Amino acid sequence: MGILCILAAAALSTASPEEEVAAIYGEPCVTSVSYYDYISQGQNNFQMVMLTNIYLDSLETAVDSLYLVLSAEFSNSPGLLEALDSAHSTFQECSAAWASLVEEREWWNTEEGVRCDGTARGYTYASCLAELRWRRICSYHEMIVCGPGRDDSPGLRVEIGGYDPGSP
Repeated sequence: MGILCILAAAALSTASPEEEVAAIYGEPCVTSVSYYDYISQGQNNFQMVMLTNIYLDSLETAVDSLYLVLSAEFSNSPGLLEALDSAHSTFQECSAAWASLVEEREWWNTEEGVRCDGTARGYTYASCLAELRWRRICSYHEMIVCGPGRDDSPGLRVEIGGYDPGSP
C-alpha cells in the first residue's frame, strides 16, 4: 500500500498546473458550460487562470474538430477545401493577433501615448480569444448543419459556450 501512495504522489507531482486544476474541476464541455461559468469556479487567481487556459484549449479542440468535419465534407470540392484551409489558418493567426491588440488597447492611454500596466493582464486577451473561437465554432457548426440551399440557420448567440450552437 505504501508503494501505491508513493506512485500516486509521483504521478501528481508530474502533472502540469493545468492538469492538476482540471483534475479538480473537470474538463469543460463547451456546449454545456459557458466560459464565464467555468472559469468562475476557481477559488483564487491562479485557478481562474488555469481554468481559462483549459477552456481556451477546449474551444481550440472544438474548432479544429469541426474544421476536420468540414474538410471531409469538402473533400470532393477542391475549391471549397482550399478556401476552408485558407480561412482556417488565417483565423488561427488573426484571432490571436486580434486578441493581443484588444488586450494591449486596455493598457494604453492614447492621448498621452503611455502604456500603463494593471493587475488583470491577460483576462481581456483570453475572453476575446474565447469569443472569437466560439463564434468560429458556431459558424462551422452552422455550415455543417445547414448545408447548401437551406435557410434554417440557428444564428450566433452572444454568450460564449454553455449551449449547443445547433439548438434554436
